[in-house]
Parts: sequence; C-alpha cells; structure tokens
Amino acid sequence: MPTPISSATSYATAADLINFHDVEKIGDLATDNRVRLTPLQILTDTKVAATLLRASGEVEMSCYRGGRYTPTALAALTGASAAALKGLVCDLAYYHLAKRRVPNPENSPGYKDAREMLVALTNGDLVFGLQQVADAGVMNMVDTSTNRNGIYNRPTDIARRFFGRRMDDSTTNPLTRQG
Repeated sequence: MPTPISSATSYATAADLINFHDVEKIGDLATDNRVRLTPLQILTDTKVAATLLRASGEVEMSCYRGGRYTPTALAALTGASAAALKGLVCDLAYYHLAKRRVPNPENSPGYKDAREMLVALTNGDLVFGLQQVADAGVMNMVDTSTNRNGIYNRPTDIARRFFGRRMDDSTTNPLTRQG
C-alpha cells in the first residue's frame, strides 16, 4: 500500500488569503446564498479552508514533480520564501474560489503568475530558500577528456587506430603529435 507524504494542513491560512486579496471579494466568492461573508466568517469558512488545502496540494504536486521539496521542507520555510509560498497558495485558492462565481476565473488576480511560478518550481527555474536545494543546484565541472596523469582518454584517443586520423590530432592531442 502506498504511503502518503502530503501535508494535512494548508501552507497558508484564511488570514493570509485576506491579506493577499480583497476581503469583500473573498466574502462574495465563498458564499452560496449571495450574502457576503464577513472577515470573521471567512476565517472559519469550510470552503475557504478547502480551497487553501487544494491550492497547497497543487504546490506540493509541482514540488514533487521537480523532486526538490517534501511537505516537511515546505512547512519549515521561513522569511521571504515562506511569504512567497503563502502568496502562491493564496493566489491559487482565490482562483478556485473564483471558479465558483466568475465566468472567466483565469483572469483572477495573481492566477497567471501563480501558474508560471508552479511551472518554474517544477523545472527548477525557481527554488525556495533551503540550503540543501541551493547546494544541489550548483554544478561542478569535471573534465573527463584526460585522466589524472593528463593522458587523453576519449574513446577516439583510446581507440584511434580504429577511427583513423583526425584533422586536429596533430595539434591538440599530445599522443598523436608529430615531431
């Protein structure tokens, strides 16, 4: 049986959603009876909580696909990275609330940026501020054309008698240099 590794809680709260988006519009989008929810009602509304959790799941899916973050790592974020994560979750949650009421929810504030950010997180173009992830992104170059003694070990050098003479053999490869 598969072992779930998803977070049981959202990476943003309803209070965060109110901070990132217009409270009156959230109150309009989260209700089913056309009566605007008050800020206090938004903080405890189950639809708002469900959209925040769904949006957190979308972020997790992108992060899993990119292979860089676990729910524990995302929950451990602090400072600017934590604020960026909360903003991303809130933008996605606002979009999901807008789908309930608005004909073109794709035009919701922040939605296009959030989608682009998810793709960038998946591809590794953007990373959250964790030292292990930053270190993993730094690549060291190793020249494999020579061994420790400086002798060329490319397949064409090792088996040059099978490949014939190359135009640059006499100038770049000390093994085939004439004279």
